[in-house]
Amino acid sequence: MATEKLLNTDTRVAGEDLIDAQYLFVVLDANEAAILCPAGGPAYGVLQNDPGTGEAATIAIVGSVAKIVYGDTVAPNDLLVSDGDSEAIPGVIVVNGNATNVAAQAGDWIIGTARIGGVDGDIGEIQINANGVVPT
Repeated sequence: MATEKLLNTDTRVAGEDLIDAQYLFVVLDANEAAILCPAGGPAYGVLQNDPGTGEAATIAIVGSVAKIVYGDTVAPNDLLVSDGDSEAIPGVIVVNGNATNVAAQAGDWIIGTARIGGVDGDIGEIQINANGVVPT
């Protein structure tokens, strides 16, 4: 069961309709409004509510343990990136000591670490941190 702990949050205006986007990755646009994160993008955090355009968007940011929607099979400790639906997918796995790209692409921003496993569509848990990018 996914839980949330130590939520560090920020509130921004929703720059687009984010109804049905709770627990997805968001970025800030040029107006510093929250919008859905593109595939591989540098997410600002995870949306905690479901605001319409112009409403307050509450975002779990770095340092938080937050719920997140998984877009693929995820194992505990996987490094997570955003897919094209703003869901969390594995960025890198290590096989026999070698980093291997899985669902993500080289250069995608690693947003955090999975705390529990799950499959596509599950609500999982992410430790949001600044990990850099998937290696090339």
